[in-house]
Amino acid sequence: MVGRGDHLRTLHAELARATAGHPTAVLVAGELGVGKTRLVREFLTNVDAEVFAGACVPVVGEPLPYAALTQALRGGSALVRQEVERSPVLARLLPGGDADLDGTEASEAAASGAASRLRLFQAVLTLLGRLSAVRPVVHVVEDVQWADRSTLDLLAYLATNFTDERVLVVFTLRTDAADDVRVARWLAELGRLWPVTRLPVGRLDHDEVADLVTQLRDGQPAERLDALVARSAGNPLFVEQLALVDYDAPLPDTLQELLRARVAELPEETRRALGGAAVLGRPTTLPILAWTLEVSEEELDEALRPALAAHVVELRPDLRLDFHHPAFREVVDGGLMPRERVRLHLGAAGALSEIQDRAPAVVGEMARHWHRAGDLPRALTASMRAGGTYVRLQAFADAHAAYARVLELVEEVPHDLDLVQVRLQAADAANLAGESERALALLEEVRTEAADPTTRAEAAARVGAIHFRTGDGAAAEAAFRDALTLLPTGEDSVLAARVHGEMALQAVGWSRFDEAELLSAEALRLATEVGARREEGVALNAQGTTAAFRGDLDSAVELLRAALEIAREVQDPQDLGSAYVNLSHVLGMAGRMEENVELGRIGIVELTRVGQERQQGSLLLNNVS
Repeated sequence: MVGRGDHLRTLHAELARATAGHPTAVLVAGELGVGKTRLVREFLTNVDAEVFAGACVPVVGEPLPYAALTQALRGGSALVRQEVERSPVLARLLPGGDADLDGTEASEAAASGAASRLRLFQAVLTLLGRLSAVRPVVHVVEDVQWADRSTLDLLAYLATNFTDERVLVVFTLRTDAADDVRVARWLAELGRLWPVTRLPVGRLDHDEVADLVTQLRDGQPAERLDALVARSAGNPLFVEQLALVDYDAPLPDTLQELLRARVAELPEETRRALGGAAVLGRPTTLPILAWTLEVSEEELDEALRPALAAHVVELRPDLRLDFHHPAFREVVDGGLMPRERVRLHLGAAGALSEIQDRAPAVVGEMARHWHRAGDLPRALTASMRAGGTYVRLQAFADAHAAYARVLELVEEVPHDLDLVQVRLQAADAANLAGESERALALLEEVRTEAADPTTRAEAAARVGAIHFRTGDGAAAEAAFRDALTLLPTGEDSVLAARVHGEMALQAVGWSRFDEAELLSAEALRLATEVGARREEGVALNAQGTTAAFRGDLDSAVELLRAALEIAREVQDPQDLGSAYVNLSHVLGMAGRMEENVELGRIGIVELTRVGQERQQGSLLLNNVS
């Protein structure tokens, strides 16, 4: 390694800062081949720390949910494995974990939505905290330009909830592939939430290129150095590959040309094996690659030897095969012919189907491979299963993408799916992923298509809840009243309790206190009757706030404290925020300032932990200031 001394010193300085109890982050950014991964690996070889590392992976053009976290858990130390065994939430992410759901179970999992995802995020925070209590932790997340939405949300959660954990987070970002607006916005927001040190990794200068080539050629000085410097433009990967070619041959003008030439020199059976690895799209085991190619593992071993010798691929310590650099994968994938690509996608889907029972999370990859291969019936079945699996993993954006694929495929494939239920599941996933407009569109389709009044009432209630939380009171009220109209007269159900409770809170906000009292009383009766704990808390919140505006402040405080306890119990972030804000407002009205300050001190920590520090947290701070 040459030309990276200052970078290494910065990384070690940031680790020292984290070791002192100031969790921090470093963003290592640079173009393809500039040596980001090499820099991080060099840093990790000289640290006394727990390394918790993984990479984001694009599979068939789409990110894998929680890929970096899953890799870090799977490749972690004995201490990591011990902590995972203590946490069913984390164990679910690993092969053998119970992540596979049918449609009914997926709906139940989505019903707890934000609370279930919060439990996963808290489990990761707890894991890193426990690891850092033993020794400092370096949490590496490579290739964030390929991160899925769920991973980005997890990292933002960690950034806002770290306190004194001895954790250094190191991100790597490929700048020439970072044109995703979603990732760019996330990086900007992360920088606002957390002190992130940006560490740009640039190209090497003339002397550094000469030094690198001398090292690569076992101490022999570089020949035709000026031409090599000019062609490589100081890019270390290009320098490395140029140093390995025949100096009497013409030097290629671009890195892609050079890599294509390196691949073209390999035997035909080796190139065929590389095609399978490129289509799989991520580090893979040799048995899966052999299944994909429909060859024996012995034949695969022989085919890969030339690629290993030429440093086109490498075997990682976990015995997974990976390309020496992502650029090789791009070159190989770009050279595949259409029929060959289809054949390899079929092989990849078949290979993954062999392991889906012990590794349910691969079903999403399998669905995409079936789709790319043109086997739409199998793609439909796998996509439906993937939606449920991703809900259980709290990867809601990925679940929404899977259900969206289902709704596209049903237009072309005979099926027996209940599309109303599929749309409800897709709407849940979209809403939990923050795609409220898409969720509303799906729910309006359900309200139009569903024959069952109760199903239409459920859809209307969900529409009302989304509008209520986004501040469109008129639309929320119209949807809630539609839901009440559709519910069977006299029905005692969780849905009825929920609608009455949400409408009671809205009536309080509009100062319609008589209506709020009636609605909250009915919501509490229904919730108690059917054992709906979350809905009971919402009803108590509405009753307490109404009592305060009626002047009965002591009763209001008692009711709102009960609502807060239930919100803590069910871990619904929105309910928790509402209970804290309303209780602090009433304590202020009652002049109970010491209680209010103490509530604010505890509340802001808890609301930050559940991702509500900006919305409800700011209101809470305003109430106690």
